[in-house]
Amino acid sequence: MKRHFFLILTLLISGCSSRAYITNPASSDSVYLEASPYSLEQKASQLNQSDTLVLVSFSGGGTRAAALSYGVLKGLNDYELEDTSLLEQVSVISSVSGGSFTAAYYGIHGNEIFNHYEEDFLYRDVSRGLLDILLSPSYWFSSLDRSTAAANFYHDELFDQATFSDMSQDGPMIVINATDLGGGVRFSFIQEYFDLLCTDLNDYSVAQAVTASSAVPFIFQPVVLQNHSGCNNQFNHPLDERGEASLNSAYLASTKKGLASYSDKEERPYVHLIDGGITDNLGVLALYDVIEAQMASFSHMKSEINNIVIISVDASTQPDWNIDQSSQPPSTKNTLGAVTDIQLHRYNDLTKRLINERLIQWEQKESHRSSYFIDINLLDAHDREALFEIPTDFSLEEQQVDALIQHGYQAIMSNETLDNLLTQ
Repeated sequence: MKRHFFLILTLLISGCSSRAYITNPASSDSVYLEASPYSLEQKASQLNQSDTLVLVSFSGGGTRAAALSYGVLKGLNDYELEDTSLLEQVSVISSVSGGSFTAAYYGIHGNEIFNHYEEDFLYRDVSRGLLDILLSPSYWFSSLDRSTAAANFYHDELFDQATFSDMSQDGPMIVINATDLGGGVRFSFIQEYFDLLCTDLNDYSVAQAVTASSAVPFIFQPVVLQNHSGCNNQFNHPLDERGEASLNSAYLASTKKGLASYSDKEERPYVHLIDGGITDNLGVLALYDVIEAQMASFSHMKSEINNIVIISVDASTQPDWNIDQSSQPPSTKNTLGAVTDIQLHRYNDLTKRLINERLIQWEQKESHRSSYFIDINLLDAHDREALFEIPTDFSLEEQQVDALIQHGYQAIMSNETLDNLLTQ
């Protein structure tokens, strides 16, 4: 009922006067030379030359995804490796939508997440908090749009008014991903992408990035960035000239074409960002770019590492819509649900295939290289039917949150692949 009320309220206020706030001021070229941008290049220069590169992705799925990814973080933190933990070995965490709340909170607070996150977000009725804002007179008589109101709420209540300059420089790099609605490509909140818009990411609100990553179309308006001119930055995304796989090449060509469009400032003066799950519900494709496109300084690391471990945390569900139990046409709800699930899972399967193919190609170049793709999902849970019934919402029952956390935790602690790799 609560979700229905939220949708009805959204429709009622959709006609209210509001305007999108531009949140990224222009920056001069000198800023990029003097600042410490939140970039893959900078992160690569700080990484220890480790034998194993560990990359993690958090999928979309509301609080369900946030809780599952948090359970995985707890497992990584408790997984002991001599005098450290597996979490301390993670180099990059890529996230979309619901998973971005966990990733961003960890990026700001580090291991304090294990003391406060459950009460600050997972057990909290965030949907109610957002509704209270949208029902308040201060919102009705303001020019704020719903996404800006949500971002302000997250900014004050969850992320301690942090910007990307507040992200921890000691832990893994957090790559929050949204979807460029006009360009049709994934947009990552890293300096390499903001360079294309002639903007410094350091002063950008983490809450705005998470809002963009989770801005479900029609419920929330896009988060708008201005595509500034004057910096002459060009996107350098090297394609695989060897033509090693048509799927790889097609993906890279599409990515390069979409992001290169930012150079046309007159044609694309603004960028409208919505839910990152539309272009990559797993958050894996940003990790693919780290390996394939050799962005920034990661290229020189390829010869230094022997193992790549990608841990994909997939919170998607497969509920039984009972369509085949009757000869009658399914309801509109069941039809829409089934169609959405079909599209989501087919796209997820293609994404997993893409990354696995690329990892195999990386292994084949040198006999000493090994790669591991660890797929943590709800399908493997012993109580998966109950977990499949958990909705994509920002308000869950406490026992549902606990079940998701426990599954994510055990999926790490009892993972045979990790045991075999990391105890060698």
